Amino acid sequence: MKRSRLSGALGALTLTLAAGAVAGAAAPASATSAEARGAPTGAAAATVEGAAGDINDSGVVTGYVYAESGNTRPVRWNADGSIQDLGTLPGDVNGNAWGINNAGQIIGNSWTGDENRQDVRWNADGSITALRPLPGEENGSVHGINDSGITVGFTFGDGMHAVKWSVSGVPTRLHGLPGEKNSYAKGINNDGTAVGWSGLADGTTSAARWDADGTFTALPPLDGHEGSSAYAINGKGVAVGFSYDKETSSAHAVRWASDGTVTALPAKPDMKHSKGVDINDDGTIVGNSQSSTNVIGAVRWNADGTITDLGKLPGDANSDAKGVNAGGAAAGDSSNPNSPPHPVMWRADGTLVALRGL
Repeated sequence: MKRSRLSGALGALTLTLAAGAVAGAAAPASATSAEARGAPTGAAAATVEGAAGDINDSGVVTGYVYAESGNTRPVRWNADGSIQDLGTLPGDVNGNAWGINNAGQIIGNSWTGDENRQDVRWNADGSITALRPLPGEENGSVHGINDSGITVGFTFGDGMHAVKWSVSGVPTRLHGLPGEKNSYAKGINNDGTAVGWSGLADGTTSAARWDADGTFTALPPLDGHEGSSAYAINGKGVAVGFSYDKETSSAHAVRWASDGTVTALPAKPDMKHSKGVDINDDGTIVGNSQSSTNVIGAVRWNADGTITDLGKLPGDANSDAKGVNAGGAAAGDSSNPNSPPHPVMWRADGTLVALRGL
């Protein structure tokens, strides 16, 4: 699982949603509750257009669906399979929800028809808060939130700049490589350690780890590779992402131990690219693998080192897993080229569930 009320000085905007408000934070799942630790029980009668972005330990999933108007609506799917529209900021018509923590806080974006995006947090009490960018910069995107409500992502200035928002909503820039041009913080654990990437003007990128105090560490690629990027970090300090080989123009999913040691994750036959996107504390990793014929499939790397193909909906060609919870359930999408994806989840036993629409 990828793991902010803003101060008055930041001009925080907090509004109670009149309809479709976020329900109170879901109760933590018990170790014996297979349903809560797995996936919502309801399945859609027909596939809907949208995507799921994350899942918490209570089995609550976040993402977006397309409304009849064609706008995207930020939603949460509860553990019983029901769906709720999270709402958007006043005047906005589109939104998406990316991350969720175990307190029920959700992060994503809200925007108007002209793509004027704002980073937002939906609070467990049913209110929505606008997260302000760094001074003098523009909104970018938020991607990870921990159980304390600390959020990471990036804002736009003279490039993309990795940012961490405190619980009170104060944005702080996370600095990376000397001479850095662009950076992006993708995930954060409950210790406040964040991961992502830092890049130079020539396009060279390195996976990045920022300690809670902001100290930067470059995470190495595999031997012979030129670049890397990290997407998530668990409570044990283990990070996942990919390592890039310019010579073969291929990416390979990797895991970094807490000491920074990099290890290649097992590959499927005929793999061209792979990417580790999320990891739980047991070491279960989810992400995707792309074949030489460009078929993309959601995969799970199990704690024992084996790789499992998670599959896709009937009639679809591709799938991608975006988040995994403590029980091993995953969330993501199933899709076909040149058409919107469908939000899905995979129970811990691998059962594929199509999530319902509004």
